[in-house]
Amino acid sequence: LSRFLSLWAFAYPSGRRRHSHSLGFWRKTTPNRVMQRMACSFPDEVLEHVFSFVQCDNDRNAISTVCKSWYKIERWSRRRVFVGNCYAISPGMVIRRFPELRSIELKGKPHFADFNLVPDGWGGYVAPWISAMAAAYPWLEEIRLKRMVITDENLELIAKSFKNFKVLVLSSCEGFSTEGLAAVAANCRNLRELDLRESEVEDLSGHWLSHFPDDYTSLVSLNIACLGCEELFLDARN
Repeated sequence: LSRFLSLWAFAYPSGRRRHSHSLGFWRKTTPNRVMQRMACSFPDEVLEHVFSFVQCDNDRNAISTVCKSWYKIERWSRRRVFVGNCYAISPGMVIRRFPELRSIELKGKPHFADFNLVPDGWGGYVAPWISAMAAAYPWLEEIRLKRMVITDENLELIAKSFKNFKVLVLSSCEGFSTEGLAAVAANCRNLRELDLRESEVEDLSGHWLSHFPDDYTSLVSLNIACLGCEELFLDARN
């Protein structure tokens, strides 16, 4: 879109000159001001549609800095956000900045936690985020967590709060058990993806998969390899 605006400003400079009656006016009308005026001239509906094709977070961030109008449109049209450090920003700030999110990705502990170089109790708790999002985003569809602590209570809140929940990815997470997964299986009727890659899951119930409804057809991807073959065998047999 910025390239289009640049080409437009380059292709029609004479139009600006014809409307200016003094050399001083033309000198004040810089290319940046021309682009800013053009940016504000598009209807909001058109810009929102164009922005929907921009998926890269860096590009979305750049769009929001063009002008106040684009900032507001990008704010209301943003559907996905990535937070690389759950302590870098508060849940409240994210909610105020992007009130219409459908998907959020959070990272907690640093990557060297994968090598047992982070002490127990270091942090990375997702509870404040889940509580805040449950109140602000009833339409949330996707939660992706990496190296975070999530409890069964957090999973139960997810299952009860988001009516159209579709994707739950817990990568290298800990603190939860099969009871929390049972709540997700029983209540998230539109779940498409459940991924527990490299997570530590406490097995309190070998039959949690049986909590999926008999007429359940939405699930497309299921990664529960961290639970082991015995868990899968027990559920398949039941």
